[in-house]
Amino acid sequence: MALSDKNAYMQVIGALMRAPYLLKEGVGGSLDENDFDTRLLQSIYIAIRNLQDAGAQRVGVIDIDNYLRGYEPLGTYFKNDNGIVYLQDCEEVTQEDNFEYYCTRVKKFSALRSLEKIGYNIAHIYNEKETDPKKEAEQKEI
Repeated sequence: MALSDKNAYMQVIGALMRAPYLLKEGVGGSLDENDFDTRLLQSIYIAIRNLQDAGAQRVGVIDIDNYLRGYEPLGTYFKNDNGIVYLQDCEEVTQEDNFEYYCTRVKKFSALRSLEKIGYNIAHIYNEKETDPKKEAEQKEI
């Protein structure tokens, strides 16, 4: 298991598309592009944030695609990484009511990646090579 939770990213992105104002409230207000672990996700987050800042009440796939086309290299990342399909999947699976839970998970993995980058051994907190299902489940709850 990598230092991320792909489902959490999908849930957060999908919820932000439906309700971009979440970027101004609670844990959503603490998000930034570094919380997302791929250039595709970072590009999408930046587009949603900037569209929300410009007054968007809801952000659709077309809005993000059109926005990113105007900014390189973000538009290239989005196109090359199948961003349209990814966003459609996000819209399909999102459970908006669970935004805070998934946003907190995104922040957790972001913090763990940051610690790992500066050389801190996080194995006692989260061991991505864990094979015991019970221990793996316990790690996910930390």
